[in-house]
Formats: sequence, C-alpha cells, structure tokens
Amino acid sequence: MSPSQAFLNIQEQDHFWVKVLEKHTLAELNHKPSEEEWSIGQLLNHLIFINQTLLKQIEICVEKQGIYDTKSPKLGSAVILFFNRLPPMKFKVPKVIDKIPAQPSNKEELHQKFKNILAAASAIAEKVKSASPHYKVVHPSMGALSAKEWLQFMSIHMKHHRRQYSKLKELLKNESSQPARKFKQMA
Repeated sequence: MSPSQAFLNIQEQDHFWVKVLEKHTLAELNHKPSEEEWSIGQLLNHLIFINQTLLKQIEICVEKQGIYDTKSPKLGSAVILFFNRLPPMKFKVPKVIDKIPAQPSNKEELHQKFKNILAAASAIAEKVKSASPHYKVVHPSMGALSAKEWLQFMSIHMKHHRRQYSKLKELLKNESSQPARKFKQMA
C-alpha cells in the first residue's frame, strides 16, 4: 500500500472517531459498562496514545535511526499488512504499552488531539514516500516494521477498534433504555 493510500485510510478512520466523539456526551464517553471494560472515552484516549506512539516510530524510521533490516516482515505481520486488517479477536496489549487509558476530562481536548494526529500523519506520509524501506523499528508483536508499514498499521489499528466501539455503544444503549423498560412494566 502506498503512503498516500495509507494516509487516506488514516483520514477515514480519524473522521469516524471524531464523529464518535461528537455523537456522545462527556458522561456517555466516561461511562464504564463494567470494571473490566473501558469506556468509549478511554478507547478514544487509547487510540490517541497509540497513534502518537506510532507517529514517533515512523519518524525514527524516516530519520534512519531505526535498525537496518532488509528482511521481509514476519509471516503474521505480512498477512495483516496484505489484508489491511487485524483478525477479529481481542489482543493482549504488549507490556510496553499496557496502561489503562485515562477518562477524558473534556471533548474539546480529545477533538484537538485527533486533529493534531491527522495533521502529523499527513506531514509524515509525505516523508514516508521517500523513506528507505530498510530502516525499521521493532513492534512488540509484529516484529521489525518500516515507516511505510507503521503508517499502514496506524489505520489498521484504528479500524480494529471499531468492533470494540460497537460493543460499548450497544452496552450503553441497553443500559440507558433499561429504566424506560422498567417504567413501562410498572405502568
């Protein structure tokens, strides 16, 4: 996938997540369906944190500060990049980034962070076009990735979390409609 196409995919995912942000109130964003589940706001903060991290990995590759590696990606990584998606399953977060995202304090800050990420992705995508494919940074699960592969992975990761959002949105919808159902039963 070309860096231009990868950026278009990132842009599409960014727009999706900004619409999610705009659709929900701050209370809805901060609502946790259970102790084990993240809130929608925590999911958004996770995406922001990971995207900021991925942009740093891309920059390292572009600046030729990563490892020099002429090998192809690991088989599993190659499949993910070829199909442009992660398998539809839950993944254990690598220990390197295993932290519970904070609840958002306001929507404007999240909106600005998504805007900044998109601007940074646009700028770095231009640099990726001329970057050497041999300078790489190691992903904890996927192995050594080039700048182009990291850029593509950014959109793959954002898209992967849509399933989690659908589940959280459904839980939120069900919980908010329960009092109405109870009220109807009493009437």
